[in-house]
Amino acid sequence: MRTFLAFKPPGAIVHRIERLQHRLQGEGIEARWVKPASIHLTLKFLGETDPAAGEAIEQAMQAAVAGQVPLELSLGGLGGFPSLHRPRVLWQAVAGEVERLRSVQQALDARLALCGFEPEKRPFRAHLTLGRIRNPKRWHAADTVLARQMQDLPSLTFTVDALIWYESRLGPGGARYTALAQALLAAA
Repeated sequence: MRTFLAFKPPGAIVHRIERLQHRLQGEGIEARWVKPASIHLTLKFLGETDPAAGEAIEQAMQAAVAGQVPLELSLGGLGGFPSLHRPRVLWQAVAGEVERLRSVQQALDARLALCGFEPEKRPFRAHLTLGRIRNPKRWHAADTVLARQMQDLPSLTFTVDALIWYESRLGPGGARYTALAQALLAAA
């Protein structure tokens, strides 16, 4: 099974991102937009995972969030991978308690490395994926469109309090995510 670990933003944030996706689409930005129900903040992509590793993954999750209170986050600006000038992926940054978020991500990565999962080589960048650009070569004048759309949308803060282990099943209508386990952030 194909799995990853993530935080799920609350409904108000998902709705805000959906509105932004519609506005960007209305401005002519062509992308395969992430379905609102699938929006998440990935901490670790595990890839193909043996179901027998479930107990070790759940223990790593619990250890990574032990003693952590819920995280206060907010939405930041837009970015792209590999860059916003010619993105293949368009995303919205996550701001707020990003250092604490990074600490949880690093603790999770270290615990999972003990279980045999390859440590992440790229630096962690807190973001919510909006969509995958259909034709990066046609990405012209989008900087102005993005700046204009971001001006009109207020910044929202939100709290995440559960690290979730998801299974991802790919299908003709896109990926479907099923929660397998969760670890709550709540100081002892």
